[in-house]
Amino acid sequence: AKCAEIAMQHQYYRLLNDEGVVGQAFWVAKELSASLSQTVFLCVLLLVSLGWTMTRDQLTPRERYVLSGIFSVYVAILGLKVDCERGGEDECQAFVLSEYVIRSLILLAIIVAMNFNITHLRQGVNDMPPPINEGLALQYSKLYQFQVFRWAFLAYLLSPTALLIVKVTVLSWEYEWLNDCAAHGLFLVRRGHAAAAR
Repeated sequence: AKCAEIAMQHQYYRLLNDEGVVGQAFWVAKELSASLSQTVFLCVLLLVSLGWTMTRDQLTPRERYVLSGIFSVYVAILGLKVDCERGGEDECQAFVLSEYVIRSLILLAIIVAMNFNITHLRQGVNDMPPPINEGLALQYSKLYQFQVFRWAFLAYLLSPTALLIVKVTVLSWEYEWLNDCAAHGLFLVRRGHAAAAR
């Protein structure tokens, strides 16, 4: 999803540079690919914070239903927001607000689940008997991975603010493409940081 987003943005800015104007279909494709990429990334963050594949192999049926429902509503609202913005209507604020509310709830769920799993793993490490064995080493490894995930998630939360400050204070409209490149570069740095911990 991220590769599709980067490819669409590259094509969009290349056409904008060559022709000075881009068709509406290209703009919609660029926005939809960005929305899809963001949705997939949030879903992966939530699954990791719930401990899927790290502390347990599968989600409960209730968790699957709730996650499916939340992300279905989120995708629908993102699609409606892009469609509304395509028409240039001023009534899009309801969709923007709905997107922010649902994304904030997802981020809150990530924080709560991540902190619960870290606390649970710390308690498991503290309750193990003193001789170091494979079980204790595995618990320490999982705890370390969750702590690295916490730092990567914190970087994910703070990077839009940092990019906005740079965009407003340093970059002019001519360098809007540089802001997108910086966003993708930060994404790769966060992913590399999290992957290095595994």
